[in-house]
Amino acid sequence: MTGLSPPLPPGVLVQALYVTDRGGEAGWRLRDDGRYESRPHGEDWRTVATLDPDRLAAARAAVAEAGLEGVSEINAPPDLGEGEAVLWLQAALPGGTRSIAVVGHARVPEVDALSGRITALVTDSESR
Repeated sequence: MTGLSPPLPPGVLVQALYVTDRGGEAGWRLRDDGRYESRPHGEDWRTVATLDPDRLAAARAAVAEAGLEGVSEINAPPDLGEGEAVLWLQAALPGGTRSIAVVGHARVPEVDALSGRITALVTDSESR
C-alpha cells in the first residue's frame, strides 16, 4: 500500500483515486465549479460532465453529510495480502482535506454511499 495520500488539487470538492500497487491510477473528481472529471487507467484527467448549480449544491450537501470525519483514515481487511491496490477518497471539508484509504477488498459504507450519490448526480446531469 502506498503510504501517503495523493494531494487533493486546489478547487476539487471530492475525488476518488484508485492506485494500484504498481503506481497506476484511475478515478473521478468533482471540482468546486461543477466540472466532473474522469481519469481512465493510464490516461490524463478529462472533463466528462458539468453539474448545474442545483446538482452542485446537492453534491456539496452529500459531501458535508457523508460522515467522513468519523471514518478511519486507513481501512484494510484483516486478510490483507501483498501488493493490494488502494482507493483514496478525499474531500475538502471545512476543517481541511479528509483522506480515507480503502485497501484491497475492504468496504466502507460512507465511501460507497458518497460515491453513489455523486455518481447519481452526474448520471442525472448527463441525461438532460
